[in-house]
Amino acid sequence: METNYKIGIEVELFLQPNDNVYTSKEDFAKELVSSYRQIKENVHLMHLDLDECPYFGPNRLTEWTMEEDCSLETDRPGQIDAEFSSPVMYHSNPLWRRSVGSVFKHLRTLASLQVNHSCGFHVHISKQERPWTLEDLKRVSRAILYFESSMELVVPEHRRGNNYTVELRRGPGLTAEIDAFRWVEFVVRFINSARNIGTRWGLSQYRRDVLGLHKFLCDYPVPNSNPNLLEPLFAGKTGVLEPRRLGQLTPEQARRLRDKDDEAKNKNTIKEKWSLIPM
Repeated sequence: METNYKIGIEVELFLQPNDNVYTSKEDFAKELVSSYRQIKENVHLMHLDLDECPYFGPNRLTEWTMEEDCSLETDRPGQIDAEFSSPVMYHSNPLWRRSVGSVFKHLRTLASLQVNHSCGFHVHISKQERPWTLEDLKRVSRAILYFESSMELVVPEHRRGNNYTVELRRGPGLTAEIDAFRWVEFVVRFINSARNIGTRWGLSQYRRDVLGLHKFLCDYPVPNSNPNLLEPLFAGKTGVLEPRRLGQLTPEQARRLRDKDDEAKNKNTIKEKWSLIPM
């Protein structure tokens, strides 16, 4: 069975500029992207694509994108909300980690990185060589349902009951590359194990609690992976926790959800990138 995957990530966070010389969000963003593009050692370039500063360059789908996300809610004066969408990358190639690390390193040179309950980290994944089969999708879906109440304990409390991502992609906002590596490890291993043993009989061999989920993730190796990255996600956690029901949205929550849906219809950068082979 194929064990190599393509991945893409979306990082949502707030930037608090180290200097007060910027007169607008756009000025700071332009400086951040311009200075990043001057670093010759970077694996991928970056461009800026804001509503007030759209980008139509020829390499827009093979570079990092700094853009906006209407679901982010600032909670401190001077914060700049931002989402960074990666190009599609080969998980089996260690260069993807260098690419992610270079982005976080550069952000830290210009700003304090901050997150709150509205920030998330999303991992997108596909098989490297072939499209998903119907059997792949059935096995992944079974595994998500089977381990739903244990995954509820693995994600941070503030990501439980999230109105935007109610399935597997509930990674928290993060400010360091090592945490990005952990959640990529979790998703890639979960998908790989599900494809291998995500039948009714196969899943029945595992406990449905946190310990069973951890074993499930570690039983099927993935190239260029490190199971030790998972340990902090599971530390001190046992048992299961039934997912929260979303219930009736408040008028404000419903408005934000409509805004997010409209935003995705108008522009979905990571989806556009997915049809391309990464450099």
